[in-house]
Amino acid sequence: MTNPNVDIDPGGVHQAGDDMGDLAVSARDRANHALDSSAVAAEAHSGWLISPALADCRRVWTDRLNQTLDEVDQAAIKLHASASSYSATDKEGARRLDAVEQELTR
Repeated sequence: MTNPNVDIDPGGVHQAGDDMGDLAVSARDRANHALDSSAVAAEAHSGWLISPALADCRRVWTDRLNQTLDEVDQAAIKLHASASSYSATDKEGARRLDAVEQELTR
């Protein structure tokens, strides 16, 4: 039979949330400028039919990259919430076990 205890390190989960949040922050600036060359090309060829298409393509992809980074941010927040919930539940369980032990030793 396997050990029924679940051993989770909330600190590690919090750290993973921090790392994901940091990743989203550092990637956001790059994402917002990743397609700057498309804007330059669109402006340089303003009389051509390709110009609006390049501008639209840049906008759509920048929006999609930011949406993905928002999802990474949300995952980081959820990791923090999960770790906090686990810690709170663990503390509550320990408190209840202590209360039972005190009752039994009276």
